Amino acid sequence: MDLDGPGRDVQVGRKSPYPEGFRKDAVALHRAAAAKRTYAALAADLGFTAESLRTWVRQGRDTGRARGQCECG
Repeated sequence: MDLDGPGRDVQVGRKSPYPEGFRKDAVALHRAAAAKRTYAALAADLGFTAESLRTWVRQGRDTGRARGQCECG
């Protein structure tokens, strides 16, 4: 199996029912909470799952790294 070949960046699965702007706002709220609120608490307040929020936060970190940005302390 060629993991470096064409299509390696293709996401498998369904498209998110949440618009990109909504996801970015949710991630911004998570970051603004600065570990005062759990993924589960924030996600429950906004009406989606904690795993969705966790994924969006992780994707934001991966995007920043790809652009050469560092979230270093």
